[in-house]
Amino acid sequence: MTSDIRRALVCEDDATIRRMITTMLEREDFVVDAAEDGEAAIRMIDQERYQLLVIDLMMPRVSGYQVVEYLKQNIPPSLKRIVVTTAATSAMQSPFPEEICKVLAKPFDMDEFITFARTCSEDTLTRTKRSAS
Repeated sequence: MTSDIRRALVCEDDATIRRMITTMLEREDFVVDAAEDGEAAIRMIDQERYQLLVIDLMMPRVSGYQVVEYLKQNIPPSLKRIVVTTAATSAMQSPFPEEICKVLAKPFDMDEFITFARTCSEDTLTRTKRSAS
């Protein structure tokens, strides 16, 4: 059933981290798309509906901050499905829209990450199932 599919977008410029997060999410039965920068992520967001968005803040060309701002302006409900990741400890103090599900500092614990991935995508999946009934 297509209503049970959980789609995730991983937007991360570090290929090793991108593959690690993708693998962990696939083990949790997410169908995962990956983008190496914010520009590619925005193109994917415009073409697909994601139940989870994992967005690194510091990326070339279009930053994670810009992706979050794009979502805030164009698809506000998606903010509660975002897990922001960052290696910049100063970014943890940055003002993010309060609707964002979670901000995680790198390096993060993968078990903790998976817990937040489940939580952040759960509300969307539940609503999708309800509306399909």
